[in-house]
Amino acid sequence: MNRIILFILLFFCFSKSVSQNKKTTSLGIPNFTVLGNPEDVEKYKWLEIGFSESLTDAFSRVPEFSLIERNQFLKIINEQNLQNTKQIDTSSIVKAGKILGVKQILIGSCQIITGHTLVNMRIVNVETGEISPLKNLPTIVTTIDSVLFLQKKLCLEVMKQFNVKNENEIISQIETVTSGSTINIKAYEFLNKGLELFNNGQFNDAIEMYNNALTIDKKYQKAYYRRGESKIKINNYDEGIEDYKKVDNYIRKDSVFSLIGDAYMKQGDKEKSVEYLVKAQKINPGNLYVKRLLNEINQNEFILNNKQVKSSSTDFETIYQYNNGIARVKKNKKYGYIDINGSIKIPLIYDDLRDFKNGFAAAKLDSKWGFIDEKGILVLEAKYSEVSDFDEYKLARVVNKDKWGMINSKGKIIIPIEFLDNILYGYWKSEDLMVVTKTNGLLNLNYSDGVYDREGNIIIPTIYDDIYIIRITDENYKTIRHEIYASLNSKWGMINTKNETIIPFVYESRDCIRSFKNGFAAVKVNERWGFVNTKGIRVIDTFFEIVNDFNGKMFEVRDKGKWGLIYLDFKQTLPCEYEKVEYNSNGYYKLLKGGKLGILGLDFVMNLPCEYEKIEKVEYDGKGYYKIKKEDKWGIVDLNFKQILDCEYENIEFLSKSYLKVKKDGKMGVVDINNKLVLAFEYENIQYLTYQFLGVQKNNKWGIIDNKNNTICDFKYDKINHSFNIDKNKDTLYFEVLMNGKRIWIDSKCKCIFRL
Repeated sequence: MNRIILFILLFFCFSKSVSQNKKTTSLGIPNFTVLGNPEDVEKYKWLEIGFSESLTDAFSRVPEFSLIERNQFLKIINEQNLQNTKQIDTSSIVKAGKILGVKQILIGSCQIITGHTLVNMRIVNVETGEISPLKNLPTIVTTIDSVLFLQKKLCLEVMKQFNVKNENEIISQIETVTSGSTINIKAYEFLNKGLELFNNGQFNDAIEMYNNALTIDKKYQKAYYRRGESKIKINNYDEGIEDYKKVDNYIRKDSVFSLIGDAYMKQGDKEKSVEYLVKAQKINPGNLYVKRLLNEINQNEFILNNKQVKSSSTDFETIYQYNNGIARVKKNKKYGYIDINGSIKIPLIYDDLRDFKNGFAAAKLDSKWGFIDEKGILVLEAKYSEVSDFDEYKLARVVNKDKWGMINSKGKIIIPIEFLDNILYGYWKSEDLMVVTKTNGLLNLNYSDGVYDREGNIIIPTIYDDIYIIRITDENYKTIRHEIYASLNSKWGMINTKNETIIPFVYESRDCIRSFKNGFAAVKVNERWGFVNTKGIRVIDTFFEIVNDFNGKMFEVRDKGKWGLIYLDFKQTLPCEYEKVEYNSNGYYKLLKGGKLGILGLDFVMNLPCEYEKIEKVEYDGKGYYKIKKEDKWGIVDLNFKQILDCEYENIEFLSKSYLKVKKDGKMGVVDINNKLVLAFEYENIQYLTYQFLGVQKNNKWGIIDNKNNTICDFKYDKINHSFNIDKNKDTLYFEVLMNGKRIWIDSKCKCIFRL
C-alpha cells in the first residue's frame, strides 16, 4: 500500500486518540451506482465516486468505524479477476470484502429523476452474504444541488443503524466533508472528476479539475488537499506544500504537518521535514505514522520529542513495520523487538516472531512455537509445530503432528489436539460453534465431523460424514439460532444443538434443504421441491420445479413453467398460472399474466388486476405513485391503489405536488390531484416555471400564464428557458426567453429588462 493510501487511512484515525480503544465496525463503501436514463447516467456519472468518497471520508472520522479505502475494492476485484462484466455485481464486492477482511459493506445507488436524486442503500454481511436494507431509512428525494446535504443526512441515518451517538464533534466532522465542504455543486462535481482522473494516474488532468473547483469556490479546502496530493505525485513539491497549508480545517493540524513533513522528505529537505514532523508530534504524541516517518529519515541523528537520539537502524539486518511504537527486527537469523528510539524492548533470541495480536505474539524457539506477552516473557511454552494468532476471544489454534486443537490465553486446551487441520493459517477467528473433523480407521481414510463451542464443550459428537453450520442473526448481527446441516450414511438432514434430528437424513445433498422461514423449509427430492415443518414432516409434497425463498413470509414457486406463491402458513396460495411473479420493496408482488401486469398485496388481495401494459412507480415531492397504462392510455393510482387519474391520457407528468400535466387527443392541459381540470386541453406544451407561473406553447409560440389562468405574456416567444430571482431578498421573478434567435430577460409584466 503506497504512502498516500496510508495517509488517507491513518490521519483520519487520529481525530480521536481514544478511538483505538473502542470496538469498531469494519466497513467498506465501494462506488455507488447511478441509475436513470442513459443521458442522466452519463451526465451524473461523477456521483458514483462522489457518494462513496464523501461517505468514506465522513465515517473515517467516526471512532466507531474502521474504513477500507474504496480504491482497495477495485484493486482486489481487478487482481482477482472478479469482474466478469462492465458492471461490478454484489457478489464480486463481497468476495473482495472477504479478502480485505471487511465485516460489512454499504452498497448504494442513486436514481436520477428530472434533476432530482433518490438514494437507496443496503448493508451486506460479508461473512454470511446476507443483504439487508437500512432500518427506517426515510425516502429522501432531493435536487442534485442539495446532494451534499443529502449525504450528511445519510451519514446520520447510517450512524443510527449502528447505535452511534450523534455527538456534536462527530456531526461537525461529518459536516466538514459533506454539507460544509462547499456550497457550489459544480465545484463538487469538478472535485469528483479530479478524483477519478487521479485514480487513473492522470495527475495533470486531475489538477486541472481541482483548479476548476477552486475557481468556483476559493475556500474549498478538500480541493486544495486533493490538488496538493496530485502535485506531490508529479514532484511539484513547493506548490503541493502550499496547498497542504490551506487544509487545516479539513483535517487535523498534526495531519497537515505530517503531509508537509512527508513532502519535504520526498523533496530531500530533511531539516524541513523533521521540523514539521516534530510539530505534528507535539500536537499529537500518539501519531504513530509521524514516528514512523521520523524513523525513516536517512540521517545519523534526528530530533524526537525535542531531543537528539542516535538512530540504530544500521545495527539490524531488517527492521519491520512499526506497530504501536515497536517493530520486529532481525539480526543473525534471530528476532526481537525495538522501540521507536531504537532501544531493544525484547531480546533477539527467537528463531521467528510474529506481530502482537490481542496482547500476545507467537514466538518460535528450537523449531517449536509458543507465545510471549508484551514484556517479552515466554508465557506459553514453545511446544507446538504451528500456531495461529490469538483472536479477540483470547483463543488460538495450535498444531502438533498434523492435528489441530485450540487453547486459551492461559495455555489451557479448549479443543483437544486431535482433529484434522482444515483451516488456513491466515486470518482466523473462533466461532460460537466450530466444526471439527477426525480421521478414522487404520489408514485414516474415513472422516467424521462434530461440533465444539468456544468453552470447549462437545455440542455434536464426531459421528457425521459432514457438517455445515449457518448462523441466523438479527438486524444487529446477533445470533438468533444455528441451523446445523449434517450428513449420515451419505444422506443429508438437519439437527439441532442437542443433536436431535430436525429433518430426517433422506436428502441427496445439503443444497436439497433450504433454511427455515417462519417454521417451514423447502426440500428437494428427485429434482422437485416441497416443504417440511420444524418436525421434518412434509406438509406439501415435492412437485414444484423451482422454489425461491423471499421476504421471510412467501415462497415463489414454479410448476410447468408458470409461477405462483405460497404463504408460509399454507393457508393461502397463488396458483401457478403467471409468467412472472416479482416482489418489490413496497411489499407488493408485480404479476404478469397473458402479457398483462397486475399487483398483488401480501394479504393476497389483488390491488390491480392483470390488465395493464405497464405499471411504473414514480416519486414526486416525497410521495409515491403508480403510473398505469391500459389500452395505450395512462392513469395514476396512489400507493394504496386509490384511483387518482383514469387511464385516458396519452401522457402524464407531475408539475408540482398538486398539479399534473396531461396530454389528451394530442393537446396538453393541467389537472389537479383530484382529476379536476385546471387548464384546458389547448396547448402543444406546458412548462413549469414557478409555483405561480407556467410557460405554455400554442401555434409553435410560447407565452406565460399565472396560476389563475391569466395571460401574463402573449404567445410571441420561440422558447422559455427558465425563471430566476436576481435578488433573493426580494420577491421579484424574471424569465429568460428566446425571441428571434436572441436571449432576453423579461419581468413578470412581460417587460424586457436585458438583452444577451
